[in-house]
Amino acid sequence: MPVHCASGRRPGRTLLLAFLLAAATSPGGLRAQEVPPGDTLRPPPGRFTLPAGLTLRVGAQLQFDLVAIQDPPEGEVSGFRVDDARIRFYGTLPRDLSWRLTTDAGSLLDVRLRKGLPRGFEVDVGLFKPPLTGEYIDSSRNLAFVSRSRVVRTLVRGRDVGVLLRWEGAPLALEASVVNGDGGLDGEGERGLMGVLRMDLMRNGDGGDSLRVGASLAGNGDPEGFTGEGLERRYQSVEQLVSADVRLVRGPLLFSAEWTRGWTRTLEGEDPWGGHVTVGGRPRGDTEIMLRLDALNPGGVDAPDSRQLVAGVSHRPTRELRFMANLFIPLDDEDEVPDEGLRLFLRSQLNF
Repeated sequence: MPVHCASGRRPGRTLLLAFLLAAATSPGGLRAQEVPPGDTLRPPPGRFTLPAGLTLRVGAQLQFDLVAIQDPPEGEVSGFRVDDARIRFYGTLPRDLSWRLTTDAGSLLDVRLRKGLPRGFEVDVGLFKPPLTGEYIDSSRNLAFVSRSRVVRTLVRGRDVGVLLRWEGAPLALEASVVNGDGGLDGEGERGLMGVLRMDLMRNGDGGDSLRVGASLAGNGDPEGFTGEGLERRYQSVEQLVSADVRLVRGPLLFSAEWTRGWTRTLEGEDPWGGHVTVGGRPRGDTEIMLRLDALNPGGVDAPDSRQLVAGVSHRPTRELRFMANLFIPLDDEDEVPDEGLRLFLRSQLNF
């Protein structure tokens, strides 16, 4: 199920700070799959003129869902949802600087300043996605399904504040990040700063073929900052996290897999782990059919092992518009994990 990862603390104060920072300095080229199409604002002459070298662009992402749940658990209902209502402001400044600010339903979701450096380096500061897993850092507009795998939603709570250094020299890309580790805008965590390392090997072939192999490592999180129990357990961060992933596109065939494990090093019990294996195909260029086996052990005393099958169809009639249908099928033994029944998601997604 879709999970929001925005930090909503003090949005007014944070938005003001973001605009002040953006006026002073700003970041450069964002990750390609996260840069939406948009229009550069060109105000009428004599009314408002942007300073030389400054660009401002605007984009949006809207997601509308119809959710049908068989035997819905407490707190969930079937019906219509507005899952995303994002507005993006982004652009550039002189001296290889750029900036980005994203809101979701009025709450601050992402604010980044980026500076291009010599020898292929870039540095980000602000509120952004730490590179904890491959599927997590992929843009929501390109996900294979309506939500990320369950282990990502269990072990990755959302964006965080910090600094990220990135280097890319094809086919290798490296990222090193230091963040608060608690998702807080003010750094209120008790464990100090969390470090994250990420490596990707990427190959692009003819006709859209591609291969990406990646791995992430994180340490010094706060494993005691969790909520919920059983399959609803959610960690703010864990003491250590390791993740590995692969994605292959070859002709009409699609394959991806990811495995993630966290270590709590507490007396709570078993450590959380999980992942997925996904296969699919493209019967035509604008349509994908996917099937995923999703596995999760959320950690904690007597934590259940859970399996879930997800079937999905995605169709893009235009670059900006996408329709998706996903069916979530539980595979668990009812004696070990309560069966919550089938879940059907129908989504329309608009990006511009």
